[in-house]
Amino acid sequence: MFNKVILIGRLTKDANTSYTSNSNTQMTKFTLAVNRMNDKADFIPIVCFGKIAELTANLTKGQLIAIEGRLQIDNVRGANGWKTYVSVVANRIVFLTPKSDKLDQMLGEEIDFNEDDLPF
Repeated sequence: MFNKVILIGRLTKDANTSYTSNSNTQMTKFTLAVNRMNDKADFIPIVCFGKIAELTANLTKGQLIAIEGRLQIDNVRGANGWKTYVSVVANRIVFLTPKSDKLDQMLGEEIDFNEDDLPF
């Protein structure tokens, strides 16, 4: 079985960082706007953990990034019945717009984007 997602898009707002309650692991969430062929966009929630969460914590609205990860679907039972949440858990990120000085300090190295990684 195979679950892999590759997306290129822009952040719809600044990234939001928090920590998980059970293991105190850093978690960063943001929404990526990904264009469709017909001038519409999909708004996809992205979740990052650990080192990738640290690297994405300072992302800001409008930055262009590429994400590689897996699709995650969670079904949660609430007072009004079951609700389904869909997100992408990132395991790789590539910054496609110039990085800020703060990100440069965190990364300490340049990240190259390899076009061979794209599915098209």
